[in-house]
Amino acid sequence: MSLFASWIKNGDERIAYAGFQIGLAFFLSDLKGYGPTADMTTARDRIIGILLGNFITYAVFVTFWPTSAYAPIAQRWHTLLDSLKKLTTTTDPAEQVRLASTVQEDLSDAERALELAEAEPQHMRAHMPLLPTYAILTRQTAIAVEDGLLPAQRQTVQHQIQDMEQALT
Repeated sequence: MSLFASWIKNGDERIAYAGFQIGLAFFLSDLKGYGPTADMTTARDRIIGILLGNFITYAVFVTFWPTSAYAPIAQRWHTLLDSLKKLTTTTDPAEQVRLASTVQEDLSDAERALELAEAEPQHMRAHMPLLPTYAILTRQTAIAVEDGLLPAQRQTVQHQIQDMEQALT
């Protein structure tokens, strides 16, 4: 069980806390006293406490203090498209590599924000009109980054960037 808990704890940041809770619940229920126990009240109480804490946290952040991941997505996309434009206009190979890595990082940040926005409750997603557009643009941008490094494809990528900017307005 310790291996399973540590494997989850060392995973993605969205689930790492669950690994910590699994390990803590296991050790609190298993290492009680000097030997194994058949008393499961500690484990039951810990699991109920975890579920109650998760529910209260969800209720607070959805009703009293809702913060959406959707709001900063537009700014991320404008930054991403600006970096992609620079990538298609520069001729210095070292600058192209630097800009390509910047675009990939910006794209990763935009994808992460998009994932978080898509995971929000339905009543919050109702106020996100460009969410499907962002999902489509994410796939198009991933292809455009690769094509932007090829001199023969730069003109096409520049047209794609203009189309993306129009889709965002």
